[in-house]
Amino acid sequence: MSANGCGRYGTLSRVWRGMTGTLPPFEGCCNEHDLAYEQAETEADRRWADDHFRRCVVARGYRVTGVVLWLLVRVFGGLPSHTQPRRTA
Repeated sequence: MSANGCGRYGTLSRVWRGMTGTLPPFEGCCNEHDLAYEQAETEADRRWADDHFRRCVVARGYRVTGVVLWLLVRVFGGLPSHTQPRRTA
């Protein structure tokens, strides 16, 4: 697995770019989150990755977006097991 932008398969990044002509200003947060999930081995690792992701997006000035994306990854983000497919923010 590798970082693919925001959203599963980078979908949010593509939509954002189509609407604005630029990548999401928090795309780096999404890529960091992808990589953290790749390394996650426990639920605690996954929770840390999700919390760090939310803080990263909020720090870039997108408070509501950060909370919404955090909720999405907490509910749909996959399991902390290298044998399970991962879903990214």
